[in-house]
Amino acid sequence: MMTFRLAAVGFLVFVVAPSIAEEAEGHYPLHEIAIAAGGAWNDSESANFAGIEYEYRASAKWGFGGLYETTWRGFDLEIVAAHATYFPTSDWKFFAGAGIERELRKQKDKALARFGVGYLLPAGEVTLMPLLYVDWVEDNSTVTYLGLAVGFHL
Repeated sequence: MMTFRLAAVGFLVFVVAPSIAEEAEGHYPLHEIAIAAGGAWNDSESANFAGIEYEYRASAKWGFGGLYETTWRGFDLEIVAAHATYFPTSDWKFFAGAGIERELRKQKDKALARFGVGYLLPAGEVTLMPLLYVDWVEDNSTVTYLGLAVGFHL
């Protein structure tokens, strides 16, 4: 598990951080808090999920943040993760991160890698975002999330 964490930190420091210097022009919110909810699938099981995410927009193309999510009614998980976000256009958001998944019934922690995509729909002072996440967990399982987030610009 320690190797996985070191690889994730190495990715953020040596791949993502140097790219921040390539800041593009444009207007974007520096801070955003988003609340997400939807469905989650793991093998043949399904569950509901809800979570909260903070993101700091370092440039027009890059952001960094963290999140907390929980699932219920199926399989019970809690997730805490940090992520880097890439914005190729003003509408699309791609992100990758690393974190910990806790199985609440077994009180067992596992490392995870999360990848996702979202489509940004500005609506005044908030942003709506349909999203798709895929978590690859240390025990070789995957969890897929499909939902909607509402982002509040700070």
